[in-house]
Amino acid sequence: MDTYAQFRNNNWVFGDSAGINFYSGINYFKGGSGFFRGTACISDNQRDLIFYGSSSNSTNSNTGQLKEGKLFNKLHQKLFNGDTLVGAEWYHDMLILPKSVMDSTFYVFVAGVTYPDTGLWVNIVDMKLQGGLGQVVQKNFRFETHPVQDMLAAVRHGNGKDWWLVTRRWTYAPVTPPNEFWVYLVDSVGIHPQPIQYVGASHLDNGGDITFNSDGSMFVCAGLSSYLALFDFDRCTGLISNENIIEALSQPPNLFKFYHSAVFSPDNSKLFVVSNQNGYNFNSKLYQFDLTAANIPNSRILIDTFPLQASPAGMELAPNGKVYISSVYDGPGSGFPYPSTCWNYINENLSVINHPDSLGLACDFQPFSFSLGGARTYYGLPNNPDYELGVWVGSPCFTLSVDLT
Repeated sequence: MDTYAQFRNNNWVFGDSAGINFYSGINYFKGGSGFFRGTACISDNQRDLIFYGSSSNSTNSNTGQLKEGKLFNKLHQKLFNGDTLVGAEWYHDMLILPKSVMDSTFYVFVAGVTYPDTGLWVNIVDMKLQGGLGQVVQKNFRFETHPVQDMLAAVRHGNGKDWWLVTRRWTYAPVTPPNEFWVYLVDSVGIHPQPIQYVGASHLDNGGDITFNSDGSMFVCAGLSSYLALFDFDRCTGLISNENIIEALSQPPNLFKFYHSAVFSPDNSKLFVVSNQNGYNFNSKLYQFDLTAANIPNSRILIDTFPLQASPAGMELAPNGKVYISSVYDGPGSGFPYPSTCWNYINENLSVINHPDSLGLACDFQPFSFSLGGARTYYGLPNNPDYELGVWVGSPCFTLSVDLT
């Protein structure tokens, strides 16, 4: 199974049939459809798509169905037994992790944010089955029962072969909000819960984004209630520390900024955040923070303001070093699914930050400039970890004896 010895992030499937392969330039392909918000994708060492999915693949985002997530194989067909996954159509609630670097078995995690399907749900896919097209061999196993925030994230263990899965617990108001991080070691043996970590401020966000920087030593936690903070992370121990608040939790009657997505620049010197206030009938905004500044909160720069009919949410760093932003079209004649007549510059394109390491407007943000080659986008982009992050050389857990590059 050498094909699975190292995994890639070069294939993205999202929105209405949007498929992008970032290997050897930009290549388009026709992916699955009906992905209203976030997806999850994984590719093999040959940069070929293995499988992908979403916590919702419904023709109507308001069906009220509780089990509507689906997984698809590389031929864009439903994975065998890959339907009726627990899911509620959030933004960062599905994530795929390999069981080990030399196996063809994968975990598909889903965050259960709202009742009655609260919890951390686990599905297992075996790609050896069905002639190599894969099969779900375990479905909808409820690993935890508490509400999990819509911000699943993972980073490679410092040993280069295992993974850390990071989640946050949330509690419905008016209960005192928690500050609990739940971390799990994921290895070839199984999923191992670590002691609950009480780190940083308490807040009641049910969603947002957790994103790691390029070496996995830090992550940003961006909340829908305007909370924005940096944390240090130890890839050997899974310990979280040193909350650095950029923006504290907003309280009513202040308007939430709805920080849906945040990403680090490739050199970790800049942080980009999307604030989606479309629901308040305010224009959404893209901000940049200079992480080398003495006062990070005061370094905030408004990069651009989106038109009111554009509602951005998905923002991801691509393998080519650029940052892409997906926006749903919320103007006249819109809806989910889009009517056949709803084609425009907002839903046919992604916005791009061409030079994210550069300060201010030098980052070269180009709104709605990246054509999807005849497909359309909604809110989401893939919620993929950095599958290519290697060992932490020189660390206490640097004990791996094989080359994984």
